[in-house]
Amino acid sequence: LLRLASEHVLALDERGTVVVPVLTLERCIEIRDLRMLIEGEGAARAATSVTDGEIDELSAIHDRYARTEKDNNFAMALAENENFHFGVCRLARSPALFRIVENLWMQFGPILSHLYDSKSRPFHGQKHGHIRVIEALRKPDSERARKAISQDILIGGKTLLNKLGP
Repeated sequence: LLRLASEHVLALDERGTVVVPVLTLERCIEIRDLRMLIEGEGAARAATSVTDGEIDELSAIHDRYARTEKDNNFAMALAENENFHFGVCRLARSPALFRIVENLWMQFGPILSHLYDSKSRPFHGQKHGHIRVIEALRKPDSERARKAISQDILIGGKTLLNKLGP
């Protein structure tokens, strides 16, 4: 518990009790911006060495994500979304980068379920960010992959920020 508190995933209150920290709008924006930078770097690195088979695995993850979201199985959709993002970061072949991303996701965890609070979906009527990442990896185009994952995080997280905003 102390390790998680030191990584800002949990917090200690004035009595020394471990609690889940309240995420402010400012903190969520900070985490989102860091995710865009670091996951963007991960996607760019992945584009330089990813194999067709690895891209096919990411595509299968996205297909499961889309199916579970369509079926209103939001717990599984959240899990598959995480699998996709972590999968891209693993393909960067940078354990240090992956650990940073993992920590940012843990800090963001308490509010992720709010992605499905509203009826609207972030990518309704447009190509999903995951698809843009997959296309960039297939090229391969590092800068396009960086931009695609960053846009996915920006657009996909808008619901969360609206939930916390004024």
